[in-house]
Amino acid sequence: MRFATLGLALACAACDQSAGPIANATEVAAPHLATFGTFDRWARRACDGQAVGRQRDALSETVFAPLRGLPDVQAAWVQMLRTTSTITLALPADVPLPLTARWVTVRNPSLGTLHVAAAEPCPGAKSSVQAQARTCVLVSRSEPSPHEGTLTVTLAFRGPTEPERPSR
Repeated sequence: MRFATLGLALACAACDQSAGPIANATEVAAPHLATFGTFDRWARRACDGQAVGRQRDALSETVFAPLRGLPDVQAAWVQMLRTTSTITLALPADVPLPLTARWVTVRNPSLGTLHVAAAEPCPGAKSSVQAQARTCVLVSRSEPSPHEGTLTVTLAFRGPTEPERPSR
């Protein structure tokens, strides 16, 4: 089954297939919101005006430090959009943000407006086998930066696996 064609009904052997895209997005993002919220707050503090002047590698190391070793986080992006420049940090460094993802906007009481999508194959997967076996849940949040512009934080979490198929 190709989850990408189902939009955000990505997983969801456990999801109610009759639910709409917002309900499905909310359900698949729910297990990841605590990690996302903690990282979102960290990244916003790390990217405040004083830190942005540092070298890109040092800033990237600081921003992504809390994610290293978290098994469910496949990739992360922090994008600082300013009137004069754009800085995009990525973990792993060479993984582009999925541009074809179909985002669904959801509201969360503690995090506000979030954007949730499915990505297949999963960005940041270590091997082509991992990429084919997994769909990722993307969670993103954009908010004005206190020092001009907008800061967008996006994480790719491992999605649910396809149900096991009986062997013949």
